[in-house]
Amino acid sequence: MKTFKCPCNKGEVREIARSGRRTHFRNIPDLEIPASVSIPTCSACGEEWIDDAVAARLDEAMEEVYRVAVAAKVEDSIRALKPVVNQRDLEQLLDLSGGYISKVKSGKETSASLVSVLMLLAEAPRQRIEELRNRWRAEPKPMPLSTLAFDARRWTDAVELPSVVHSTRAAGHSTALSRKAFPRQRGHAVVHVRQSYGVGTALDS
Repeated sequence: MKTFKCPCNKGEVREIARSGRRTHFRNIPDLEIPASVSIPTCSACGEEWIDDAVAARLDEAMEEVYRVAVAAKVEDSIRALKPVVNQRDLEQLLDLSGGYISKVKSGKETSASLVSVLMLLAEAPRQRIEELRNRWRAEPKPMPLSTLAFDARRWTDAVELPSVVHSTRAAGHSTALSRKAFPRQRGHAVVHVRQSYGVGTALDS
């Protein structure tokens, strides 16, 4: 392409290929653009000028980068899940055909939904695999108290105690619960609900 003066009046727009550039592609917000891909860029302000032709060239290059990134995420997830569940049982649990996960690890294109499930399971393999198995039962078994999310009502129902609940959302910027804020009463539990993780910690009883 021909170079032209950038509206910033400080540099020229010309084709530049370099490393370190990232872009939002499909569902990955920070995928690295191959260093070999040239994009019309201002030499002064760095503004990129992308027309239809440049966009088509960029999309073609990013498809391969995306495929490699997805395969890596699948492989990392499977590695984390392997000590807890073998690949065949995992395929059965997710209603996948036999050998499908191996094909995905080898580069077969798959859905972002499946990869998302694998990544979430891999965050806490033993707990989440057991929870998923239980959820798929026709009649789910009651989960042990230790695996329940600390919702105030569910927690007090399980232990049959009334509760006083402090929510960080309701308290605005408050991040801690003072024991002095509530009288010490036998048979009562003070629960701090952590908004960011959705779990609670019994502070007093």
